[in-house]
Amino acid sequence: MKSTIRNILPVSPDTFWERIFFEPAFVAALHVELGFETFEVLALETLADGRIRRVARAVPPVHAPAALKKRLDQTLSYVDEGIYDPRTREWSFQTIPGIFADSIYVGGRIYVLEHAQGAEHVCELEARVNVFGIGTMVEKILEKNTRESFAVTAGFVARWADQHRLRE
Repeated sequence: MKSTIRNILPVSPDTFWERIFFEPAFVAALHVELGFETFEVLALETLADGRIRRVARAVPPVHAPAALKKRLDQTLSYVDEGIYDPRTREWSFQTIPGIFADSIYVGGRIYVLEHAQGAEHVCELEARVNVFGIGTMVEKILEKNTRESFAVTAGFVARWADQHRLRE
């Protein structure tokens, strides 16, 4: 399943990438806002070619039907691996789940465009779940959860921008 998720942010693309996206205090506060049990940056490094690589481990809240939660019968976690390319101003990512990692692919790219109100945050998401009997349902849940998380994120960015005087 592929989908595109768009949200408007009240900051410029430059401000988003340079003063928000990698800001440790923002990242920590955002994941508390999103209800994550854990979000830990395992690696953050600038590569020789100038790209920035981040690896994080997360335990998100699970918004899924009770029957699916019961079938999974464990805490869901994932490792998020991403690379930001300052030349293309694009974040490419892959999320590796703690369970069924050989059967689930979640990845995509994020870019931020100029917009009259600041910036348009765009996530091109791809989710493929090859688990018999639940694959399509899990793909839809992943997309819905991602869409809802980015909507919350947009509101959080607006509050953060106000608190830190980052609005354009």
